[in-house]
Amino acid sequence: MTIQELTQNEKYKFWYLKIKECKESDLSVQDFCERNNIEASTYYRYQQKIKTILCNHMNNETELKNEDSNYQEQQWLTGSSLPLRNISFP
Repeated sequence: MTIQELTQNEKYKFWYLKIKECKESDLSVQDFCERNNIEASTYYRYQQKIKTILCNHMNNETELKNEDSNYQEQQWLTGSSLPLRNISFP
């Protein structure tokens, strides 16, 4: 299968794994790209895309946690319910 035949998610997964492989190889990006027939500019472009996707994902998760925390606090303060979800009982 060629890169052109991959779906967008498969492309990102492919490049995530390539970037990880490069970092674990102890080769410079230039050497890694030469050995794998990859244009360094393409490598760096996907590295930036992956970084942006991961940062956006982390920000979204943080926002969801904050919204959930604020909702629990609001419910507790108004007496609607007690915030027991995060408490572990022996």
